[in-house]
Amino acid sequence: MGDIKNFIYFQKVYEMHRAAEHLFISAQGLGKIIKNLEHEYNTTFFVRSQNGVIPTDSAKLFYDWSKEFILQDAHIKTEINNLNNGINRLRIGCASGILKAIQLKTILDFQIQIKLFM
Repeated sequence: MGDIKNFIYFQKVYEMHRAAEHLFISAQGLGKIIKNLEHEYNTTFFVRSQNGVIPTDSAKLFYDWSKEFILQDAHIKTEINNLNNGINRLRIGCASGILKAIQLKTILDFQIQIKLFM
């Protein structure tokens, strides 16, 4: 499996117009990353046209799985880092009603995004 950053780049292409500008890489570099992912997974993720790209069904499936993979990868890295540094994580419980106000997945996704870009 490739570099985890490639999954992030894929997600940005899926989510945004002009993704290369948001990722601070060239459009050619981003295109190469997507082409390499398409080759690795033997599919086409985007139909390219003069007006931009349209995600295929394969892209939609890969997008959902890549988000889960990135989340799991960050959890693994955090746990290994904590283990190697002898860090014990403080775990705090809360009333289940709080999860109705803010979904746990939203909190975890935010935490992962913060860690990825620090």
